[in-house]
Amino acid sequence: MFLAVPVLNLRDKQMDVSPTTNKILYLSQESITAINLPMIEIINAVEFSLIEKAYGRTEMPPKHWIPVNEQRFFSAMSSAVPTCDVAVCKWQSGSALNNNFGLPYLTGLLMINSLETGLTLAIMDATWITAKRTAAASAVAIRHLARTDADVVGIIGCGIQGRMHVEAILAIWPKIRQLRAYDILPTSLDRYCTEIQQTQGLNVVSCNNAREVAAGAHVVITGGPIEPNAQRVMESGWLEKGALGIAIDYDCYWKPSAMHAVDQFFTDDIIQMEHLKEYGYFADIPNIQIELGRVAANLHPGRSSNNDTFLTVNLGVSVEDAIIAKKLYETAKETGSGTWVDF
Repeated sequence: MFLAVPVLNLRDKQMDVSPTTNKILYLSQESITAINLPMIEIINAVEFSLIEKAYGRTEMPPKHWIPVNEQRFFSAMSSAVPTCDVAVCKWQSGSALNNNFGLPYLTGLLMINSLETGLTLAIMDATWITAKRTAAASAVAIRHLARTDADVVGIIGCGIQGRMHVEAILAIWPKIRQLRAYDILPTSLDRYCTEIQQTQGLNVVSCNNAREVAAGAHVVITGGPIEPNAQRVMESGWLEKGALGIAIDYDCYWKPSAMHAVDQFFTDDIIQMEHLKEYGYFADIPNIQIELGRVAANLHPGRSSNNDTFLTVNLGVSVEDAIIAKKLYETAKETGSGTWVDF
């Protein structure tokens, strides 16, 4: 069973900013990590942002996408959330090659501005934000789309997101009976299984391939590289009847036949998904798509039967970054974290 957690309420909190301020708060990854926002707060913040978006109370253009080559992209993500008095812009880069440099798949910086004055309030590392909110969005999907008796999770990709997703899922769903895991790198898989077993006490099954992960799993999360010409792996029929698939890697792990085989297809932003078709993604997807935020806002029914098989493709949206950045900014001011620099 899922824990009933109230939706975050940030509407009455105003930015404490003077029109004449000439200081910007810089938050490094170390500073943000030290603030240590609880995962459940991040999940509720992400859910709040998606609900605001569903009700049309946000402004968010599609990602500005720059594919440098087949293995590296840059993107800019921006949004305004008037109910929370913030606008943000995040500049990031992603590549599977980052592993060669000891870096996470995604790196970047985020700038947060006051809607009242337009001034930049803070510049902060975005790597931590992206890692946490990506997993938090999956937790929101599980909260609203997974069957209530689900207790087996499959994770494909045992890097940062594989770890973040365990944290996020346990925050809303503490009784996982089994975790099934796979990674293309055997050493990464072995390290991951040992770590999760030791730190979380979970029953972790090391699988030889993606099909083994999906066998018997009620939720399957795929986190491969985002590359338009990726070799898509997931096939029709691999998901168990009634399972929820969550793709955080666009359509790069799922064959079109697998996406068309589900009963309902969800995403966090239909407009953005259409925009990304220009760059080689989502060439063949189901015609009927439903935004996750509409389900969270009770504007669309989610699951009506344990036999429904769902897939949600969570692209990652800027309104999620905005709410978390605001919480980090306010907490940093309260605790004296970060470094103030001249404007």
